[in-house]
Amino acid sequence: MGALGGGESPITVLTRPPEEVDSEVIRATLPCFTELKLVATARVMPRGGDMAKALAETPYALGMTSMTVVAQSEGRTKPLALDNVEPTAENVRNGKYPLTRDFFFIVRGEPTGSIRKFLEFIRGPDGDRIILANGAVPAR
Repeated sequence: MGALGGGESPITVLTRPPEEVDSEVIRATLPCFTELKLVATARVMPRGGDMAKALAETPYALGMTSMTVVAQSEGRTKPLALDNVEPTAENVRNGKYPLTRDFFFIVRGEPTGSIRKFLEFIRGPDGDRIILANGAVPAR
């Protein structure tokens, strides 16, 4: 780890189960992870909350999580750049930062009533502010 500026402390590898979306996004986006074999000492975090806690509390931990978890960690976890591209909302929006996942609202038929109002709200400027405040990037 010395070459990365962290001294000679061993890295604690944290991962999510291979069938979880975090693992799927990384394998689909980063070619070097496609056929990755985990080291025997890797700790598998069964739930996203387990990963968030372990990243925040484990010195020299390296793992995968969402920007919402990073934002909610109040500085205890830090996202890494890929090819010198920081994971900012701007870089996600313009396609420079590739490690993203989509989120979908699914409704049956044309949305009406309170569902329609909620979708209008979440797609508007107030929804954008809430989404950004939680470390995610609005679709627009």
